Amino acid sequence: MNDKWMVLVIGLAAVWLSGCSVFYTPGMSELEELCEKDGGITIRKDLRVDGYFKGTTQDCYGCWNDIIVSGYDYIEFNYERPRFHRYFEGGAGYHRIFKAPKDSPQCNAAIWKWNLSKKVGSEQYDRFFEDYCIASKPIDQPTAQYGYFSESKEWRVNEWYGSTIGRFHSEVRNLAAGKTINENVVYHLNPYPRSALSYGTVISCSSVLRRERFSQPIILPQNPPKDGNL
Repeated sequence: MNDKWMVLVIGLAAVWLSGCSVFYTPGMSELEELCEKDGGITIRKDLRVDGYFKGTTQDCYGCWNDIIVSGYDYIEFNYERPRFHRYFEGGAGYHRIFKAPKDSPQCNAAIWKWNLSKKVGSEQYDRFFEDYCIASKPIDQPTAQYGYFSESKEWRVNEWYGSTIGRFHSEVRNLAAGKTINENVVYHLNPYPRSALSYGTVISCSSVLRRERFSQPIILPQNPPKDGNL
């Protein structure tokens, strides 16, 4: 076997061993079928809210960014598994963080000391803290009209390559009525999780269907920042 054939054989072997193919993407047909079936966003009602219940967190770490950056007035949550007990008085249970005048006695000094003071120098944060603070208080039950929830699961679709598909479902519920108002379903395909050459490669519904079906948020602040991106 001459040198040229040897190089070709080695190259083809490397491609095969990496699990990569320019002709075939394992799991792609399953991804396309799932995305066509129920992928995308369903808007039943345009929502502009002052705040909402965040059912995607157990400790609300970082939730204050929803107020400072996104422009919500408050976020409510269930403090189920406190990661930093120093942040919220009252322990486990329902809490609310909210925008308050900077001289309010409800300003949360712990959040400022352990997190937000490190943001000094950021224009958006500095502008917020000229007049406001992040305050918090325990509440008996959520008072927000709407809540945001999400769930995900993953399964294998190709044993040879180890390809997996993940389903990510998020929804906004009317808490009083217990009804889903808006929802979004996205699927992600990881075709070659075992391949070092393709590590981190993920294909989502937006790659196989119309992108605009997956680009809209499903709950928005009533008064977003003027320079925000919502």
